[in-house]
Amino acid sequence: MGPLYHLPEAEERRRVLAEALRVLRPGGVLPAEVVCRHSWMLDATARGLLDEPGIFETFALNIDTGMSQFDEFVRDGAFWGYFHHPIELAAELEGAGFDMTSVVAVEGFGWLLGDLDRYMENPAALLRALALSEAEPSMVGCSAHAIGVAARPR
Repeated sequence: MGPLYHLPEAEERRRVLAEALRVLRPGGVLPAEVVCRHSWMLDATARGLLDEPGIFETFALNIDTGMSQFDEFVRDGAFWGYFHHPIELAAELEGAGFDMTSVVAVEGFGWLLGDLDRYMENPAALLRALALSEAEPSMVGCSAHAIGVAARPR
């Protein structure tokens, strides 16, 4: 997890990725995890916060800029960071010189299920459903986190 989402400036992320490329052996694999751009809006909806004054302004700021400046609404685990579009992650990795392998959802849509505990009693069917969508570009952004898997060229 991290550090990419703890680096709000693109230049900071470029430097980290350049260093990762430098230290990896040829063919070495980099799993780079990010927070997905719309996860704050999805989380706030699941938490029942849509009626809170100012909430939609935080959504707009987050979606427009990627910045997570909404700690007044999230007291447990709030942090300031940068939230990526999944395609932006692929572009950053390729721009740093990596060969892109895939971008996949970490939680998928499972984190949004209000009855997740019920599914976890016998998770096979849910895991099968999540596997169907984990690499689908139109679904990756529904996950709270995504991982870009990239390799240093040989």
